[in-house]
This record gives sequence, C-alpha cells and structure tokens, in this order.
Amino acid sequence: TLPDGVSILTLTQKDDAITVTGVAQSNARVSSYMRNIENSKVVQDPKLDIIQSKDENGQRISNFTLHFNQVLPKTEEGDGS
Repeated sequence: TLPDGVSILTLTQKDDAITVTGVAQSNARVSSYMRNIENSKVVQDPKLDIIQSKDENGQRISNFTLHFNQVLPKTEEGDGS
C-alpha cells in the first residue's frame, strides 16, 4: 500500500489498531497512501491524525501520523467433507 515518495518511520500495533508515523514528499502522497489503505483487504478505515509540512534541506516534506485498523480476511466455512 506504500506509494513512492512515502517512508514509514514507526509502526505500532495494539490489537487491531495500527499507528504509522512517516514522512512524504507531499500531502498528495499521504492522500495516495490513504486511498491505497481504503482499497486494501487487510487494513481499512485510515484516519489522518497529524500532517505537518516543513522545509528541510531545501525540500518541502510532510510529516504525518496515520491510524488504521487491521482486518482479518474472512475464511470460508468448510463444506463438511
């Protein structure tokens, strides 16, 4: 789900809740990451907590904190064979 231009700095999980902090080349890259999460079968419900843009070494970067939930894939019930 991670697009080009986005790097994960930390990832923590408590039960099904996942928190990611990272850095992106732009806010649009963070938005792309969130869309990828929405389309995933194993994680869902992305919520952006913090996004801060700043200039670093002459480049504009966006630091972000994102929360989403892990989803366990549904398994098919056995047919009794």
